[in-house]
Amino acid sequence: MRIPATDRFAFSLAVVIVASLALPLCAGALPGQVSSEQKIASGIGGFPAVGLDNSDLFGAALAYLGDVNGDGVGDVAVGTPGDDDGGLNRGAVWIVFLNTNGTVARSEEHTSELQSPY
Repeated sequence: MRIPATDRFAFSLAVVIVASLALPLCAGALPGQVSSEQKIASGIGGFPAVGLDNSDLFGAALAYLGDVNGDGVGDVAVGTPGDDDGGLNRGAVWIVFLNTNGTVARSEEHTSELQSPY
């Protein structure tokens, strides 16, 4: 897959590709095979259109969390090391709860200024 040079959230493409390898939403896919892809970025794939800035680097880090919310679909943590919401470049982590089709069901931002339930 080619990432356009003009895509400000280019890391987000890699997030979905890697996530699709680990999540149980890839019925019929062989290990290491990508059966589908879904871009997740600001205002795309069910992700909120607000909350990300161009310099946040959404998707620079990714962790598979398993099924955090108990809906039968795996969820991911997505790093944004350039996020300024908790202070200048302190970064944040987004907990992204996915639908079976790879779109975002719900997301939560966690910064040093926001209290986390986890």
